Amino acid sequence: MLFLLLFAIGAVLGAVAAAIGQVDRRPVFFGYVKIAILGALFGGYVLADAIGHEPAHPGDLDLVVLLAAIFGAIAVLVLLWAVANSLRRGTPR
Repeated sequence: MLFLLLFAIGAVLGAVAAAIGQVDRRPVFFGYVKIAILGALFGGYVLADAIGHEPAHPGDLDLVVLLAAIFGAIAVLVLLWAVANSLRRGTPR
């Protein structure tokens, strides 16, 4: 459960990166922004689903954890990239 929570939080941080991308208005960034938003939505869904009930098949939770980990990791990387890019230009937001 803690594992799911951590990656859901990471996905939400990815949504913060999406907000930075909206301010930045860079076309290249928007592909990553979509991934971050999907990660945030999926992370929230995974967390709510895991808290709500046990899966019908034991293997389902393993797949969900794997997908949450992938989306969460991508979202965190997007956030770090956005912050590093802003700091490199000397305009931290």
